[in-house]
Amino acid sequence: MLTDDLKYAIRGLGRRKGFTAVAVLTLAIGIGANTAIYSVVDATLLRPLPFVEPDRLMTVSLTTPPNHGAMTTDDMDWSYPKFEMFRREQRQFTSLSVWQGQSSFSLTGINEAERVRGETVGGEYLRTLGVRPALGRDFTAEEDQTSETHLVAILGFDLWSRDFGRDPQAIGRSVALNARTYRIVGVAPRGFRGLSGSAQLFVPVHTQSTQALSQRWSHQWSVIARLKPGVTAAQARSMAAILGKRIDEAYPDPMPNGGAWGAKARTVDEARVDPAIRQSVLVLFGAVAFVLLIACVNIANLLLARASSRRKEIAVRLALGASAGRLVRQLLTESVVLALAGGVGGIGVAMLGVRVLGAVDPATGSSILGAGGGFTAVVTGDVRVSGATLGFALLLSLVTGVLFGLAPALQATRASVTEAMKGGGAATVGAGGVRALTGRNILIVAEFALALVLLVGAGLMLKSLDRLLAARTGIDAEHVQTFGVSLPSVKYRPRDIPRDSVTPGQQLFAQLTDRVAALPGVTAAGLSSCAPLSGGCNETILFYRDRETPKGAEAVVGVHFVSPGFFSALRVPLKGGRMFAAADGMKSPKVVVINEAMAKRFFPGENPIGKPIGVGVAGFDERDEIVGIVGDIKYDGLDQPTKPDVFISTTQMPATSLIMFVRGSAPSSVVVPAIRRELASLDKDLPMFDVLTMRDRIGGATTRPRYSAMLFGTFAAVALVLSAIGIYGVMSYAVTQRSREIGIRMALGADRSRVLGMIVGRGMSLAAIGAATGALIALAGGRVLTSMLYEVKPTDPVTFSLVAALLGVVALVASAIPARRATRVDPLSVMRAE
Repeated sequence: MLTDDLKYAIRGLGRRKGFTAVAVLTLAIGIGANTAIYSVVDATLLRPLPFVEPDRLMTVSLTTPPNHGAMTTDDMDWSYPKFEMFRREQRQFTSLSVWQGQSSFSLTGINEAERVRGETVGGEYLRTLGVRPALGRDFTAEEDQTSETHLVAILGFDLWSRDFGRDPQAIGRSVALNARTYRIVGVAPRGFRGLSGSAQLFVPVHTQSTQALSQRWSHQWSVIARLKPGVTAAQARSMAAILGKRIDEAYPDPMPNGGAWGAKARTVDEARVDPAIRQSVLVLFGAVAFVLLIACVNIANLLLARASSRRKEIAVRLALGASAGRLVRQLLTESVVLALAGGVGGIGVAMLGVRVLGAVDPATGSSILGAGGGFTAVVTGDVRVSGATLGFALLLSLVTGVLFGLAPALQATRASVTEAMKGGGAATVGAGGVRALTGRNILIVAEFALALVLLVGAGLMLKSLDRLLAARTGIDAEHVQTFGVSLPSVKYRPRDIPRDSVTPGQQLFAQLTDRVAALPGVTAAGLSSCAPLSGGCNETILFYRDRETPKGAEAVVGVHFVSPGFFSALRVPLKGGRMFAAADGMKSPKVVVINEAMAKRFFPGENPIGKPIGVGVAGFDERDEIVGIVGDIKYDGLDQPTKPDVFISTTQMPATSLIMFVRGSAPSSVVVPAIRRELASLDKDLPMFDVLTMRDRIGGATTRPRYSAMLFGTFAAVALVLSAIGIYGVMSYAVTQRSREIGIRMALGADRSRVLGMIVGRGMSLAAIGAATGALIALAGGRVLTSMLYEVKPTDPVTFSLVAALLGVVALVASAIPARRATRVDPLSVMRAE
């Protein structure tokens, strides 16, 4: 019987090709969009991390006191001395390891010099994750504890494949990383790129200097740990809190009036995705769910209309003895077949959507999902239509088929056999017809309510994006090319050089800046340790030197190492005092430049020029003089407030990794090769990396809000079109059902304008009720979008008004077309038919 039902359903849908095509296309859009977003949810929130027993893995972080200003967080990295104390005293983990995902290395000696991303990790890193090398071996305990003179590395599978042609003899060979020789001892398994998701090689912690590892306030290490058998996550959290107090006692806060530090343990599922990304994904999933609901409403309307046209067929079946349950099953089979066809089309839509969602902007290297904290990078590069996603699409198709098919099926089987067999026009306005119209009206109200919620959300996000793009960055980004250069410390910042002497690195950067500035078309060139809008810049502690630091006024400020030409290259305005000069050398008195935000916050009502301060940077922690004030620059993102910043000249503070900003009229295709040649002439083993225009960097900073707004807007546009189709269908159906009534009205003297107003008014009233319902829902749920909006309130009256007006226009047009058709009804033809 099921086979017969399926054959009949397929034949019936094949005979009604127009109806089937519209229904399948509508469902394909709804199911495909939901499946594509579900693939993101699966990759970022649901799919287990690719490690052995990931539910036994936990992250451990430090928590800072609440009075640490910008540094207040419950997810602070560790300094190595604090980590070693925690490792010695903990009893809940079988193994734990530090790791640093921001490591980069200049790889030379194989092909051309290149910059590769890597991770600096503890000796138990791979064992903690349950990862075994595909070739060679893991780090040994001795290598994790030996000095920095014994250097080993594990290659990532991709790097081994690309640069060594998967040659097993690569084990034991040597490579040059940052001008130091490392011996290859292993190759990571295919697909493993570390917890950062982008590592191409791994080196042990103790390849770093003993001095760097002994700094108790250098917080730069994340910690991953594996629970012992039988130990619960709750026990580990309790233990971490206790040890956090001991660590605070051993390493008290150096800041005046500092508070208590602590430690916090979380499972990897709790820490794997940045909360902002999690919310963005879930909001988008909710949006596409609304689109699918609207699609279901439309299909239900189509099926109700179709059921009305099949009333005679169904009445004959009932008269011949078919049970109502048997007919419901037949009609539901047709609905499910229709939904499965839409599901097949939806998989194609989902595959296209996944390609868009997983795309990476070649200019910025940013995914649509954006960069985030936690382990987002491990999974966002693996957004795909997996088996779980296909299962979701199948389940969604079945549920959708039942959802939109049940009500029309039940409605169709309630028809009066006698009235349907008569086939007269009067039957069309009987109780069954009225109930059908009422049900369809309710669906239209729901459809417009859902559409308004989506349109309001899209409107708010688009308005927020417009405000975000209009935000002042503090720089002139036009015609600025940027790139990074990192110098090997062992070669360019040797330890035996006197503290106040110019380092080889300072000499090279000065020569490179002079040569680049002299290139044709270049008007200015400067260096900085951090790029605007990049986030993650250095922060330090500020102390007053001419007065006692008031209680509670301890300060955390951003600190940036810049060359004298940096402000000119980005056209940052001077607000007071002077810029850095060539005379500000290593043996000159220490001077700093501050931004306006710092001047207003720490020197309100007074001139800070000439004031002595102390900055928590070696050589600048005793006494520095403020010599200039510059305009504010956005470093943490367009939607973040400007923080107090201190600028230190690279002529007084050696740096080994800097970003160059080059302003000029020459296009990138001309200036970049010329800069490469100049850099190679100074040192052929120094690669350029992150070669981007400043406009590219700004675009990367807005990647996630731009694409979120685009996707939300797309879903809202689809919802609007579906709603328009829905109300057009209802009005067309109503005109057909009421053709006898309209004919009688016109025969009795009703003019065309009155008939037109009656039909249009009905459509507009349905839209108004739906819009009012949707407005209440949008107001109640607006807080969900609050964290995703910039300078826009979720109750923005302008957005609500414009959306309501747009829906009104759509409803008017969709109602007016069938209404005009109704005014052309010939009363004589209708009466003659009766």
